Amino acid sequence: MKKKTRRWIAAIAAAAVLSLLGWALVWGNTALVTADVLVCSNGIPEAFDAYKIVQISDLHDAQIGKNNEKLIAMTAETEPDCIVLTGDFVDSSRFHPELSLSVAESLVKIAPVYYVSGNHEAILPDADYQALTDGLRALGVCVLEDESAELTRDGQSIRLIGLTDIGFHPGTLEEKKGALRTALSALLPEDEFSVTLAHRPELMDVYTECGAPLVLSGHAHGGQIRLPGIGGLIAPGQGLFPKYTEGKYEENGTTLVVSRGIGNSVLPLRVNDRPQIVVVQLACNYRM
Repeated sequence: MKKKTRRWIAAIAAAAVLSLLGWALVWGNTALVTADVLVCSNGIPEAFDAYKIVQISDLHDAQIGKNNEKLIAMTAETEPDCIVLTGDFVDSSRFHPELSLSVAESLVKIAPVYYVSGNHEAILPDADYQALTDGLRALGVCVLEDESAELTRDGQSIRLIGLTDIGFHPGTLEEKKGALRTALSALLPEDEFSVTLAHRPELMDVYTECGAPLVLSGHAHGGQIRLPGIGGLIAPGQGLFPKYTEGKYEENGTTLVVSRGIGNSVLPLRVNDRPQIVVVQLACNYRM
């Protein structure tokens, strides 16, 4: 084989490999999947058996499909009883609230929508954050800022708690955690099952200390790069080889569900870490 021919073959092979790699990276950052998580508890009322909560986290003003049509369609297909937005709905470095508000406008037509802030909302200028939350409320989204809402079904109820991200609180990390602990302790009901929306999974010690039965979080982006047999590589607030990146964790009576989220921010790509929406289905222990 002539040397020139070998060079052409090598160049074509290299181009093919690079094209395949590029396609994999694009696909891995835009091919949205649905993750189903079953949560069982004696505290869940019988009326809430099979109740479905769709969790959308860390949108970061991303677009999954034209005008987020794919995201909206996949959410609708799950037939949720309610939809929760667990922080970083917008991105502080490229603030385009019209993108996220258009998503919210479509979501409220599917099911009741509840929102809590994330670290990106916490570093927005006050006027921008106010414009975002005003826009959400105008669309019918329930914005929870260290507040709770009652969910009712067939005469029974559970409590939905929404925590303001600790980035809104002044002081050291321990002081911020103290403010979160105080807010959560005051909101947790004594005689009613509750679901807490809190952006940061690395604060699991606070959630367990307060006795929260179920917490839905995001923030970790699935560890950004997922290594086979190891898991996520890095996550904000947890560093290298983070503990809480995706799925369900159970510690000291608290169940934590972590979504890989949808968009990207500081690190602009995901590897082996497809964006996801999470469908949390509640189940009474009596039927398990």
